[in-house]
Amino acid sequence: MTRTRAGGAATDVAAAGPYRPAFPYRPAFPYRPAFPYRPAFPYRPAFPSDIEQRPDRS
Repeated sequence: MTRTRAGGAATDVAAAGPYRPAFPYRPAFPYRPAFPYRPAFPYRPAFPSDIEQRPDRS
């Protein structure tokens, strides 16, 4: 096994911890869900009443 060095600091293997899974779970960086919710662009409110109050930009 690993031994501590003269200064008392353990090696990097021991510092990682006793349990290291073979395939650790590492989400993509930055973390994004599999199917992120992305509203249509440009953003339009969900309620039609709010859309009717906005000026026509067509």
